[in-house]
Amino acid sequence: MADILTIYGIGGIGKTSLAKHIYGLYCREFQRSSYIDDITRKCNGNFNGLVDLQEQLFNEIYKTSSIRFHDVSIYTTRIENALARRRVFLVLDDITTLDQLDSLLGSKGFHPGSKVQLSPGYEEVSDNLVKYCQGHPLALKVLGKSLHNQDVAYWEGCIEGLMKETNSRINNVLRMSFDALPCNNDKELFKHIACFFVGIDKDVSETILNACDINTRSGITDLVDKCLLSIGLNNELKMHQLIQEMGRWEVRQESLDKPWKRSRLWCHEESFRVLKQKKGKGNVLGLALDMRMIEKEKLGASFELKTDAFSNMDNLMLLQLNYVHMNGSYENFPKELRGLCMHGFPLKSISLDLPMMNLVALDMSYSNIESFVGCDSNPRLDKRQKWDRSRLKDNKLLGSLKILNLSFCKQLRSLGEFEQLPTLERLIVRNCISLVEVCESIEKCVDLAFIDLSYCKKIEKLPRIIRC
Repeated sequence: MADILTIYGIGGIGKTSLAKHIYGLYCREFQRSSYIDDITRKCNGNFNGLVDLQEQLFNEIYKTSSIRFHDVSIYTTRIENALARRRVFLVLDDITTLDQLDSLLGSKGFHPGSKVQLSPGYEEVSDNLVKYCQGHPLALKVLGKSLHNQDVAYWEGCIEGLMKETNSRINNVLRMSFDALPCNNDKELFKHIACFFVGIDKDVSETILNACDINTRSGITDLVDKCLLSIGLNNELKMHQLIQEMGRWEVRQESLDKPWKRSRLWCHEESFRVLKQKKGKGNVLGLALDMRMIEKEKLGASFELKTDAFSNMDNLMLLQLNYVHMNGSYENFPKELRGLCMHGFPLKSISLDLPMMNLVALDMSYSNIESFVGCDSNPRLDKRQKWDRSRLKDNKLLGSLKILNLSFCKQLRSLGEFEQLPTLERLIVRNCISLVEVCESIEKCVDLAFIDLSYCKKIEKLPRIIRC
């Protein structure tokens, strides 16, 4: 086992002088020693440059050979055998490729007590990359992650590719990191997060995205390693604004002037127009629409939408419809929905026409619903609501639901029929000021790990499992 010291730094600060000084101080303390400088220049300037360097190194650590070889692999074998038998001190200056390193040191290891000092020669290409990024910290950080553990030839290839691009330099650097993601899963995950999940709890996001056949366990790690994603102090997914814009730019390239042909729609005005014109097709995987985010005077149309606008979106899995008024039967909604957010839902109860069999997350905060679904002891339920509950029980429409959020539903009075939510893991019911009852059937939710009933001040009946 050898101690290996690598000296890094920009050009001109004295790395070579320091290497020579250290070599002069300690070379006599070892059985053999060798100092080889200008490695890259000598390799590039002479057809047999690498063989010449191997010969120099081998002769200095072996001392008894006068035979010259003309094959890199033969020298490599002899060098690594010599290094394994002798305690040596080596200084290799201006190493720029892994091939150079492998040819000069081999792979068998070193004699105990040996020491190796390396001075990588990345200065010129490093300066070029810094200049290209115009000193932008984010671009440098992302680029650095992409180039980590790569040789100079790879760095030079990157700068050549970047210089050919005509778009924003910062965007080009960020896109290079995106293009370097190891698999399509990570790229799809990145685009999903950039469009819909920035600021959302990591565990909630993982639950929804896993249900969309996205591998988040390795994917999120890969994105964090590439500096494309970070996790906040409150476990939320965080993404620099420029990185998020780059991710959305990638989606926008799918169709520059026809948003309904893209896989994801996050711009609220575009989403509204696509739904109003009923142009959405099977290519759309996710759509977000919040009517509060639209300057309605610009729409020039009725604000109401029809449910059959979704009839051709067979593959839609992520849907946000906040404060949206819709007319028609919800049976036209896509059957593949995994995550549904409907803040400000105007009706008093959920329509049982809504396909919910594949839903894993449902967020109906700030809605007008009065029960979800009411308890048998609740006298406020009318015949229609009780009949709806019976249909729900028969059809088991919420059998996949893991996350339910009903916060700030001021009219919500009761929560029950939890046997219809066998996979529920998280129940969030904050600030429901009229909530008086949570039924005992919640004990049927054996996977329930998180309950938030904060600021529900009128609760009169709580299950024993919650009181404990």
